[in-house]
Amino acid sequence: MKKCMFVLLVLTAMVLSGCKTTNLTTNKVGWSDYTTVTIKDFDVVGVITLESEVTKTVTPFGFSSTLEGSEITYAMLMEKAVEKKGDDIMNVRIDKHDDSKTTLFDRIIGYTKKTKYIATALVIRYKDMKVEAPGADFKHELSDASENTFSIPKVTDVFKFKFN
Repeated sequence: MKKCMFVLLVLTAMVLSGCKTTNLTTNKVGWSDYTTVTIKDFDVVGVITLESEVTKTVTPFGFSSTLEGSEITYAMLMEKAVEKKGDDIMNVRIDKHDDSKTTLFDRIIGYTKKTKYIATALVIRYKDMKVEAPGADFKHELSDASENTFSIPKVTDVFKFKFN
């Protein structure tokens, strides 16, 4: 019996000695703080706000679930920025509001969970934008056969299309 307890104690010590805790001291929502940004002159157009709601319905015992609605994407924010005649967005913040609590009883009988997303962003317009209007087909237009250059479409032309 003592030998079995000793082996169990040694195995427990070996398993627990491999664990490591890391203190991540970063801004949880600010991962973009670590990106390199090209500095360009810009004017602030305004602030946009976008709201979305996702409803998740789970059947009894969790056999199946359905999702309705969508989360907020960068394309949605850019589409709204283009409506305000902006070139880009910055200082994006997406808040998630979920006040529902799921208990064991709810998981047995099924439940509906609503999550609301609210996004805000600062819309900007660049001052020295020299962009030629591209063709509607967005094909690469070679300026010279010896060069591998092509014209890039403006952001406003790209977001005229609906993203589904």
